[in-house]
Amino acid sequence: MNVDISLSEMRTLQIAVEAGSFTAAAKQLGVTQPAVSRQLAKLEKRLGVALFERDSRRLRLTPAGERLHAYAKEMLRGFERMMEALEAESRSLQGELRIGASTTLGDFLVPTWAGMFSRLNPGVVPQVFVSDSDAVAADVQDGSVEIGFIGREPSSPLLRSFPVAEDEVVLAAPSGHDFARRGQIRLAELAGQPFIIRERGSGTVGTVADTLKKLGLEQPKPKSVISMNSGPASLLAVQKGFGLCWISIMAFESGGVAGVSPVRISEARFERKLYLVHSRRALKPVAKAFTRWLLDDHLALLPASGLARAAGEK
Repeated sequence: MNVDISLSEMRTLQIAVEAGSFTAAAKQLGVTQPAVSRQLAKLEKRLGVALFERDSRRLRLTPAGERLHAYAKEMLRGFERMMEALEAESRSLQGELRIGASTTLGDFLVPTWAGMFSRLNPGVVPQVFVSDSDAVAADVQDGSVEIGFIGREPSSPLLRSFPVAEDEVVLAAPSGHDFARRGQIRLAELAGQPFIIRERGSGTVGTVADTLKKLGLEQPKPKSVISMNSGPASLLAVQKGFGLCWISIMAFESGGVAGVSPVRISEARFERKLYLVHSRRALKPVAKAFTRWLLDDHLALLPASGLARAAGEK
């Protein structure tokens, strides 16, 4: 027999037996007596056995009902012990949480998440180390950090990954530039343009390269001006008129930098998912609690799309 029995049904059965009647149970549960009767009748139907003696003036269990009642008490006690243990674990969480983050996530999302988790768990002290996606993945794999956030899905089979946000990479141009006034250009127009080059291993640049490769396109060779490993620093260089750069749309959604505008390429949209990664080894309690909180509690409450924009709103 394969029958699902809910915690709610077990609780109703337990209260009904202890209260001595469906009416008394309904008062304790804050529902109507017919609602209690219907819930337990449906349970009997699914199980295919009678749980109560219908010809008795007071509530009496059948032998099958006695066995299920004993199981219900054990199940509810186990659930209470589990909740107590989880609450105790949450109260006692303390220590460092080493987090690696690629520049986009480190600039726009991870500080908010780490701060919120620390507020919920005052004994936890998050440490966030910002680098490029490739370096973060390597740091997670060798144990330098416990949790990583990167701009591309990792290729290593030693890592587990979970999407935590959606993003789009756009071109940043000075607001006075012809590209900025137009808002969208052809890919070929990038030829010879001065560029702020992002760090090697950047997920932002990798997204552009991967998308163009899938479309059978190639970015014209830019004129390199300077290399930056920070999104805000790159935007500042664009603002000063030193060149163009690839950047997350989040830079503009979070206020951006005055004098810089987003520009799209007519032939392609550079969309991507951003990922939480951790080793397949067992996580330490703090890292495990943070991962569970972010994936199951915080992000689960956000829309399926646009997570990058909503990530700090809870």
